[in-house]
Amino acid sequence: DALDYAHRHGVIHRDIKPENILLHDGRAMVMDFGIALALSAAAGGRMTETGLSLGTPHYMSPEQATAEKELTPRSDVYSLASVLYEMLSGQPPHLGGSAQQIIMKIITETVPPVSALRKSVPPNVTAALARALEKLPADRFDSAKSFGDALANASFTTAGVGGWPSGAHVGRVSRRRKLVAWALVAGLAVVAAWPFFRPRSDSPLASPQVRFDLPLPDESPLATGTGPELALSPDGKTLVYVAQGPTGRMLARHAMGETGGTPIAGTEHASFFTLSPSGTWVAFFADSQLRKVPIEGGPPTTITNTPAGSISWGPNDVIVLGNVTGEQSGLKRVAAAGGAAHDIAKAGSATGQPGTRWPHVLSDGNTVLYASYPRDGSGSKIAIASLATGETTVLDIAGTYPFGVFDGYLVYARADGPIMAIPVDLRHRRITGEPTMLLDGIAMGGAGASKAALSDNGTLIYETGNSIQSLVLVDLTGTSRLLASGVRLSTPRFSPNGKQIAFSIGDLTNAHSDIWVFDNGGATKTKLPSADTVRRSTPEWTPDGKRLLFLSGNRGEPLSILSQAADGSAPAERVGVGLLQGPVSVSRDGRTMVETQGRSGSRDIWYRSTTGDTTPKPLLTSPADEYAPALSPDGKWLAYVSAETGIEEVYVRAFPGPASKIPVSAGGGSE
Repeated sequence: DALDYAHRHGVIHRDIKPENILLHDGRAMVMDFGIALALSAAAGGRMTETGLSLGTPHYMSPEQATAEKELTPRSDVYSLASVLYEMLSGQPPHLGGSAQQIIMKIITETVPPVSALRKSVPPNVTAALARALEKLPADRFDSAKSFGDALANASFTTAGVGGWPSGAHVGRVSRRRKLVAWALVAGLAVVAAWPFFRPRSDSPLASPQVRFDLPLPDESPLATGTGPELALSPDGKTLVYVAQGPTGRMLARHAMGETGGTPIAGTEHASFFTLSPSGTWVAFFADSQLRKVPIEGGPPTTITNTPAGSISWGPNDVIVLGNVTGEQSGLKRVAAAGGAAHDIAKAGSATGQPGTRWPHVLSDGNTVLYASYPRDGSGSKIAIASLATGETTVLDIAGTYPFGVFDGYLVYARADGPIMAIPVDLRHRRITGEPTMLLDGIAMGGAGASKAALSDNGTLIYETGNSIQSLVLVDLTGTSRLLASGVRLSTPRFSPNGKQIAFSIGDLTNAHSDIWVFDNGGATKTKLPSADTVRRSTPEWTPDGKRLLFLSGNRGEPLSILSQAADGSAPAERVGVGLLQGPVSVSRDGRTMVETQGRSGSRDIWYRSTTGDTTPKPLLTSPADEYAPALSPDGKWLAYVSAETGIEEVYVRAFPGPASKIPVSAGGGSE
C-alpha cells in the first residue's frame, strides 16, 4: 500500500530492502526515500542521466543492475518481491560472494522457485513471485497494488508469463550468458568505460562499472571523418582521439579521471592512427606518410611513405597496414622503426577480396583480424591472416570492424552499428557458436569503421548513433518536412527548377548504392534503372534538368562518369573515366564539367567537355590537395578547396582563367 501511494504520486523508491521496511501499530511503513529525493533534486535528474546504478545489490531489479536511465514502478515491484522471497525462504533470490557476482546473477540467472526452498508456500504466492521477479519489466506487475492483489488471490497463476512450472530445474549459466552478463553489468552512456568480459583467471575481479559521459573540451572537440577516430591505451586509462583544433585536425589525448584534453604536438593533419602496445607511442598518417610521435607529443618520425589507410601496431613492433579505398590488394607490414612496407597476403581469386580494412593484430603478435570486402559486393566479413605465413581465412561472420578476441569470443561491429561477439576457435580458424549482440546504438564512420575502441583490459569507449539518415526539406522559416530516410543516404541535389531532388541511397555495407529522384511534392520516388550492382553516387543535374551525371564503380578502381535521363527512360551513357572523387560540377551551357581526380591528400581539379573529345584537361594541379569544385550559376567562377597553406580553405577563381584566386574562408573551410 505504501509503495502504491508513492508510485501514484510519481515517486520511485529505488532502494526497497528489509532495512527500509518498519512496523508500526501493525502496519508496514516504507522508510528512507533518500535516494529518490536525491535523484529528483540533483541537477534535474543528472544522476540518472549518467546511468548511475543505485540500490542494494541483493534487491536490485535487472534494470537497476544495468544502470538504465529510466526506471518505472516495476523496478520497485521487483525489489519488493525480492524482500518477500527472503521472508518466505530465509535467503534473497540471488546469493554471491561479492556485489559483482550478485549483479551478474540478477541479470543472467533464473530465480529458483520459492516453493523449492519452502514447500508450504501457496501456489498463488509462488506464481505471484514468479511474475514479480521476471527479468523484463513489461512481464511484471504494473503496480504494487496488482502485486498485492495477486498475493491475496488464491486462484492466481502465471500461465503465459514465463513463471515457474512445478518441478522446474534451474541449470547452470552457459559461457555465452556470462559474456552477456558482463556486457550488461556495466552498461554505458555516450562515452564510457566498460569492464567488458568475465575477467581472466589471473586478474582481480573487476568492479561493476557505472555509466558516465566523457565531455571533451570546446577547444579540441571530436572531429569527424572516415575511421573510428578513437583509440584506448592497453590499460584503458588513456583515450586518444582525432580532434578538430584551431589549425585543423590533429590528435589529442585524454586521461581518464582528468578534465579536458591535450593536443599531441606533431600530429597536425593526422588521419588513421594506432597506439603502440605499450601505449607510449602513436602512429598516424599525414601528407601520404606514416609517422609516429610519443604520446606526450614531439617532432614526428617518418616510418614509411605510403597512401593513407587503416593500421594496427602489433606487440612485436610490426605495424600492419590495411586499406580503406580498395587501392591496395591486401595487407602490408612495416617495422615500427621504419623501412619499406611489404605484402603480407594478397587477395587471390579464391577469396576475391579487393578490400582488406581495419586490421587488428592480436596479442600473439602473429594473428591479424581484418574486414574482407569481396569483389561481388556481397558485404564484408571478418577474416584472419597470419603474419608468419600470409595464410588468410575468411570467416562466415558478416561484420565490418574487428575489435579483438576476449576469452574465446571474437568481438566485432556489424555494418548497422551493434557490437557483436561470437565463439571462435582461432587455432582451427572457425566459429563455434552463434553471435550475440553486446551493445546497440553505436555510431558508424565511413568504410565500415565503428566509432568505438576496446582496450586489452576490456574497457570500451564509444559514440552513440545509428546508420539511418534522413532527407529533410527546410524552408526559410525553419519549418522542416521529412522526405525520405534510409541507410547511406547522401548528396541531395535540387533540379534546376527546384521541383525534384536527386540523391543516392546505399546499403548497410556501402558496397552498392543507387541514384533516386524524389518529387519535391512528395508524390513519387523513382530509382534510375541500372544493369549492374556497383556503387552509383554523387548525382548532379545538367543545367536543362533533363539528365543526371553521377559516378559509377567501386572505390579504388577507375570510376566512370555516367549520364542518364532523369526520368530513367534510357540507359546510362559513359561520359568519362578516371580516378574520380566527389560530385562533378557542370557549366550553365552544359558543355563543360569540372571534377576531382586523384587520391585523398594529393587531389587535383580537372575539366573536360561533355561532348566530342571528353579527355580531361588539368585546371588546378599543384602539389597541394585540391578538391570539391563548384561552378557558379553563370559559369564564370569556380569555388574549390585547397590545403596549400597547410589548412583546408575555400577559394574562388575565374573559370577557366585567369588563374588569380580569392580566399573566401578564414581559419579553415571545406565543401
